[in-house]
Amino acid sequence: PSFIRFLVQSVLFSLLVACTLTQPPPTNSAATDLRFVADTVRQIHPALSGTGPTRQAFDLLAQALEAKTSAATTPIEVYALSSRLLASLHDGHSLMFPSNAEKNLPLRFQWLVDGLVIAQTVESLGLEPGDEVLKLGGITPTMLLEKLRPFIPAENDGHIRALGAWLLPNANLLEALG
Repeated sequence: PSFIRFLVQSVLFSLLVACTLTQPPPTNSAATDLRFVADTVRQIHPALSGTGPTRQAFDLLAQALEAKTSAATTPIEVYALSSRLLASLHDGHSLMFPSNAEKNLPLRFQWLVDGLVIAQTVESLGLEPGDEVLKLGGITPTMLLEKLRPFIPAENDGHIRALGAWLLPNANLLEALG
């Protein structure tokens, strides 16, 4: 019963986050946008109920990230700050999806034990499924894994690899990664 309750809470939380965070923030101000995300997550995430260490760490990080918003001048930079805040929860159900699908790479990736490979591509690129990715935008797969860590809420590298492979074609994420 407790596992079923946890599963139901996880699904409900995922739906609440998806519904709530798809609503546009109240203004275009980076600080206001980040506050909107932080306040929304505080209201609905079960790990942030009360005043325990998780809530305290979340609040401290939210304050530190808000201090960085003066340098955030693009939506991608606000996405990067918001993603770092959500990733701090280490909850795979609390992920901010970057938009701009029309600018995505026409590729799909898969992380195998041996490294990152092309899983799906278009013929015109001259790549084949199974081709090893040595660098993406000048970044090695090992470095990509580290750069993805602040964007993906996960308890382990396997989850980062799985979600990272799925998110890597996104132009906004790639820009945020540098």
